[in-house]
Amino acid sequence: MTNLFSPALPILKSATKNNLIDHIGWGELYGSSQALAIAQAAKNHNGPLILLTADSPSAIKLEKELDYFLRGQQVQVQLFPDWETLPYDGFSPHQDIVSQRLETLYLLSKKRAGIFIVPINTLLQRLAPIEYVGQHLLYLKVGETLDADEFKRKLEKSGYLHVSQVMSHSEFSVRGSLIDLYPMGSDTPFRIDLFDDEIDSIRLFDPDTQRSGDQVEQIKLLPAREFPTNQDALSGFRQRYLDRFGTSNNTDKESIFYQVSKGTMPSGIEYYLPLFFSTTSTLFDYLNDDACILMHGDMHLASQRFHKDLEQRYEQYRYNLTRPLLKPAELYLETDELFSILKKWPRASISAEKLDGKKGKYNYDCLPLNNIGIDLTATNPYQAIQAEVKRANENKQVVIFCAESQGRKENLLD
Repeated sequence: MTNLFSPALPILKSATKNNLIDHIGWGELYGSSQALAIAQAAKNHNGPLILLTADSPSAIKLEKELDYFLRGQQVQVQLFPDWETLPYDGFSPHQDIVSQRLETLYLLSKKRAGIFIVPINTLLQRLAPIEYVGQHLLYLKVGETLDADEFKRKLEKSGYLHVSQVMSHSEFSVRGSLIDLYPMGSDTPFRIDLFDDEIDSIRLFDPDTQRSGDQVEQIKLLPAREFPTNQDALSGFRQRYLDRFGTSNNTDKESIFYQVSKGTMPSGIEYYLPLFFSTTSTLFDYLNDDACILMHGDMHLASQRFHKDLEQRYEQYRYNLTRPLLKPAELYLETDELFSILKKWPRASISAEKLDGKKGKYNYDCLPLNNIGIDLTATNPYQAIQAEVKRANENKQVVIFCAESQGRKENLLD
């Protein structure tokens, strides 16, 4: 059995003239022992761990478990969420989701260590080129000179929205010498106080009360969208759109071409992202050589299911002439293409099944927990859990209960 607190990691092997990438397996990991093994691996690995999941619910569950196991430790856990929209939907993802995605891409582009959780829907997506986030990144520091009018134009070019009162990501307002700003990738908005053309102070502020808080020395501004909205980008969009779809219905005010040409970003414009760039990237382009990939669930089956749904939606919506669709291959990696890329990276597959024990297969000293559910119809509803505690005591094992509140703790004790 392999030690759960020192899990094996795949390595790059050299064989003759070729570099063979190691692919190992972790077996007999039940329940939250999977997250515990991943947490331990992250502490033993210097580079980023890319945790791939077969669906978004698994990604969210693992994020919460990893946050618990790594609480108080210097290991960052970052979820790269999907848009929470169905392919070709006619509405856009929430700005908080876009903010989290841009922050994740920024951290990956800076080669940060930590655990990056990526559901299959996100993994398959074609993304903005890696240089995009860096080119549209702005820094503001106390004491710097700032032309308010020019700064306002830069924010609008980066997709920020000018509002009367800042409440959510990608919004800003200007009131005299005060600039309120809610940057993408930030947990809080900021209030910039100018003295003539110099930044006198930068403070946090509460969007509900609009009151200023603690002072900071600098802030980082990520772009407001996952694609550019300046004139060069719009010109490129129009040319690529015409190359693919021709000129039919382009003067219709409801058409994608007409709205983007007027500088309006219609809902669902994210599914035209490739038209804003001469070339797109994938998540793998953001990774450095120290990255290690962990695979949770059946990635191949999950990819096939996603593509089946994708093709169905493409066939369903492709005949709307005011909203012609990009082909699935322009927006997402094919399953074979994905696994061809995955073979180039060291990776470990995580499973609850017992592996065959061959080289590269590691089983961990974990056991599945018996059913300890509360049966409210029984004379003693807690009989199952009491029996489990008794069994553990007889085997001189320690039982740890985790309660999410003081009230739950008291209920358990009773």
